[in-house]
Amino acid sequence: VVDALLAHGVADAAAAGVWSAAMYAAWNGDAAILGALLKAGGGGAPAADACGLSALMLAALKDRIECVALLLHADPKAIDAADAQGRTALMHAAIGGAVEAIKLLAARDANVDAAGAVDGKTALMWAVVAHKPAAVEALCALGCDPDARELPPVDPPVVPGKSFEVGETAAEMAEAKAEKDAVMRHIAKYLKGWHEMRGADPAAKAPPMAELEAVAHAKKTTAERAAAAEAGAAAAAAAAEETPVGGGGGGDIWGDDDGPAIEELTMEEGAAPPAEEANLEDLD
Repeated sequence: VVDALLAHGVADAAAAGVWSAAMYAAWNGDAAILGALLKAGGGGAPAADACGLSALMLAALKDRIECVALLLHADPKAIDAADAQGRTALMHAAIGGAVEAIKLLAARDANVDAAGAVDGKTALMWAVVAHKPAAVEALCALGCDPDARELPPVDPPVVPGKSFEVGETAAEMAEAKAEKDAVMRHIAKYLKGWHEMRGADPAAKAPPMAELEAVAHAKKTTAERAAAAEAGAAAAAAAAEETPVGGGGGGDIWGDDDGPAIEELTMEEGAAPPAEEANLEDLD
């Protein structure tokens, strides 16, 4: 349908601030349609909605790798373009936990430490805020700066014992909510460990992130239940093989002691023969 419309001269020209067809294709991950639209010259990477979101940002957010590649090929300069909140495509990938998009954008020279003009948040900070541990691990592995700070809040809240003269680091953002949030606690522990490694060796690379405790526990419990079910099934099968059909030996459905033997049912020697049935005609 799209090819037919394009062949008849229909252009992907959305109204200002509204998603174009290319943006919808990028969001849904339809690389074939997006490729056709880009080839026809419509809905290119620079187009954005009222919030400044581009097709590249949408594709990165949803981890649509093919679409990200197509859009970067159409407009390589769009890689570090920002939306109305100062967020780049890499930041949107971090928000979505889109690990493959993060890797692809970094490979295409996206600035992993770019800070938003509005709040100063980096991609790592957005990954923390969005509760995306896999994105945190990917960005750290790419060498992002874990000690970068966001901009101080314009209208800081009043918190006893806490100063907002400087912005927080990604680790401090995670630590602030670690007490009541298992994911934040996991991220904070990871970032703290890497910070300590960097203190001993500034060139230290980020280590792999361990699994979340809840995930590890769920996997262990699932494996134990599967093993118990398998053992139970094996025991039942073994018991079925050992017990003959009918429950008795020798194929006798009564068993050896469940009923009288056939010989016991025959007439004993010397016993009187059974009375003959009376003939009704003899009674006349």
